[in-house]
Amino acid sequence: MAGCLAVNTAIADTDIIVYPAKPKTEIIKRPQADIANLQKEADDGNIKAQFNLGVLYLEGKKIPQSYDKAIYYFGEAAKQGDAQAQFNLGLMYFEGVGVARDYNQAMKYYKMAAYQYMPKADFNLAYMYDQGVGTTQDHQQAIAWYKKAADQNVPEAQYNLALIYYRGQGVPVDLHKALELFKDAAHNDHADAAYNAGCMYEQGLGTSIDKEKAKSYFKKACDLHNQDGCKEYKDLL
Repeated sequence: MAGCLAVNTAIADTDIIVYPAKPKTEIIKRPQADIANLQKEADDGNIKAQFNLGVLYLEGKKIPQSYDKAIYYFGEAAKQGDAQAQFNLGLMYFEGVGVARDYNQAMKYYKMAAYQYMPKADFNLAYMYDQGVGTTQDHQQAIAWYKKAADQNVPEAQYNLALIYYRGQGVPVDLHKALELFKDAAHNDHADAAYNAGCMYEQGLGTSIDKEKAKSYFKKACDLHNQDGCKEYKDLL
């Protein structure tokens, strides 16, 4: 076998893929209007204009790049409750884009966005608690935020939550729940989750052994460019 689970291997020693999915790091954008009108509307307090102007200053397209002005206009929109501006500010502080990296500020803005039902913010908050980034590691907080994001079909959240149940981090080991979450993530095109679901069906972890389902998930993983999935799929043909 190409690195799949051994039947009697302890969880800590398996070759299931166990690295966590990383935070969402893409800046959210919206269509932009005419620059002159956008500037006037932003300065008059229009929340959408403030957000769009923040994006333009961040990217340096059509106007000279200015991280200070990007942060200013995102901040103005964030004060008025724009969740996407709050998320972008969280990301800039998390990554140190145009500002000194500040995990406290990142968490502050991610929380503001998360409380407005932004699943990307839910996921990034969960990741920070899960990995102890800028805060004390807290599996219970991580689980709570991962669940919120997973319920909104964020595949990385479904995958990381599956790992938590698979490993028993802050919760009892629950292989059946781990499998169901890997399957959810796989159905949302998460390659490593598809591979892990295949491994669990092949070895009967959290379920009965089912070679056909294992083959199906390995093929899914392979189609998503997971090379271990391709090897396992070929072995089952």
